[in-house]
Amino acid sequence: MSQTNINIRMDDTFDVPNAETLAAIDDVNKKNLSKSFHSIAELMEDLNAL
Repeated sequence: MSQTNINIRMDDTFDVPNAETLAAIDDVNKKNLSKSFHSIAELMEDLNAL
């Protein structure tokens, strides 16, 4: 049985976010939806508040 090698060129196209991802990033930046936590307990408290 012969073996076939397939070479796929990996370029920078994987580093470019698509429109949906860019919209989500923009949404977070405009509405300040991101938040940092100092502990897992603080994160869990915030999650449970929903």
